[in-house]
Amino acid sequence: LSDFLGKFTDMLINLSPYIKKYKLKKHVIIFGDLPFTFLEILLEEIVECDKIHNTERIEKKMQKKIKKNKKIKKKKKNKHLIKILIVGPEDPSAEMKNLMNKINFLYEDNLVMYLKSNIMDQKWYELSSLKKAKQIFSFSLKYLQYNFDDLIEREKLLSLAATNIKDYSEKIPVSLVLSTNIASLLKNTSQFQKVEIISARTIDERIMANSLENQGFNTIITHLFSNRQRKLPREIT
Repeated sequence: LSDFLGKFTDMLINLSPYIKKYKLKKHVIIFGDLPFTFLEILLEEIVECDKIHNTERIEKKMQKKIKKNKKIKKKKKNKHLIKILIVGPEDPSAEMKNLMNKINFLYEDNLVMYLKSNIMDQKWYELSSLKKAKQIFSFSLKYLQYNFDDLIEREKLLSLAATNIKDYSEKIPVSLVLSTNIASLLKNTSQFQKVEIISARTIDERIMANSLENQGFNTIITHLFSNRQRKLPREIT
C-alpha cells in the first residue's frame, strides 16, 4: 500500500495544468531557446501585427457592405486576433505567466497559451492542434548559455524537430532561427529545403532593410509573419 501511495503521490506531482489539448486553428506555435526580453517583444508584436491586418480586413469587408447597402453588425472586440501557443519542457516560470497574463488582459482575450511537452515527443502535435497551425517558429537564440559544442547539439535537435513537423504536415510553414553556421549548412541540404532557415546573424541587417516597409515592428520574425499574412513574396538568406 505504501508503495502504491508513493507512486500515486509522484503521479500527482507530475501532473500539470499545461499538459492538455488545445483546440486551436490558424494559430502560431513557438518553441526553442529564446531570451525572455526577445520573447516578450515577439509576442506583443505578433499580436499587434495581426491586429493591424485584422483591422484592415474588417474595414474592407465593411466598405463592401456599405456599397451593397447591407446592414453592418457590431463585431466583438479582438474576436479574430491570432492565438499563440508556446511549447516548453517545463511549466512556465512566474515571469512567463505574468507576461501571458499581461498580454491576455491587455487584449481582453486568451491569446497566449502554454503547452508543457518535449518537442521530440510527437504527442504534442495533437495536443497543440499542429495540423491546423498557421505558422511555427523554432528559435536558438540563447547562445550565451551554452558552450559551442552543446549549442551545436541543441541546434541539431531543434533542426530535427523542424523536419519532423514538416514530415508530419508538409503544408505548415516552419521557420527555424539558428545562431551557428549550421544555418548555412542546412540550407544546402535537401532534407531542409521545405524549412525556412534564418541565421540569427542576419537579423539586424534585415531589420534595417525592412524598417521603412514595416514601421513599428523591430523584429525580422514579425516582418515574416506580416508578409505571410499579406501573401507577399520573400527571400531569407
